[in-house]
Amino acid sequence: MSRLILERLDRQAFEPLRALTVGQFREWILDDQTGGDELAAVRPGITPEIAAAVAKLMSNKDLVLAARIHRSRKASPGTS
Repeated sequence: MSRLILERLDRQAFEPLRALTVGQFREWILDDQTGGDELAAVRPGITPEIAAAVAKLMSNKDLVLAARIHRSRKASPGTS
């Protein structure tokens, strides 16, 4: 399974995250300067293990905030 995940990993999308620790990635997700375009651009470069590690570091409040930020930044003008 890990081999399949790595084969499908978008290495170009992963590049901006490459040097970040899991904690730094968490901070980047929650940062007000991180926009929907940036989140969408790195999504194909995030493995399930990375997502799980970041989620494990987040408090319940962080998870709710991240979901809220993600939804609001994901929405494009003129869509519902």
